[in-house]
Amino acid sequence: GRLVTLRGDGERSFETLLAGFVAAQVGRYPGTDDLRTAVERHTGDDWGWFFDQWVYGCAVPSYRWKSTVDAIDEGGYRVVLEVTQSDVPDDFRMDVPVRLELEGGETREVLVTIERPRQTVEIEVESRPREVIFNPDHAVLARTGKL
Repeated sequence: GRLVTLRGDGERSFETLLAGFVAAQVGRYPGTDDLRTAVERHTGDDWGWFFDQWVYGCAVPSYRWKSTVDAIDEGGYRVVLEVTQSDVPDDFRMDVPVRLELEGGETREVLVTIERPRQTVEIEVESRPREVIFNPDHAVLARTGKL
């Protein structure tokens, strides 16, 4: 799956999107398709998958996961995350946050895209992770547990 670093301004960007949407809809009766159009215009991405899964659909994924950490010859560490996704259609896709608590007190958060029933993701970091947390703070509506 692809790996994307979490943006620190995501909440502010979402608020900007909503404020612009509300301002553009004054005196109108907007529908879900209008919101999708606004989201896609704001982000430049196709959000059909998200609306199909979370607005029009009602499936809640179950994730089982485990992680291993290996030293890399060139320095640093590789976290290998094995994830199963069930209780949803096979093409269900979700960006799930993963928190890595590193030695020395640093915390790193990344988004991993889970888009298959069984998936392996590799994350490289400079310090040894003390703890790997899949879907911290229940950020994504899902059932989670260890493999």
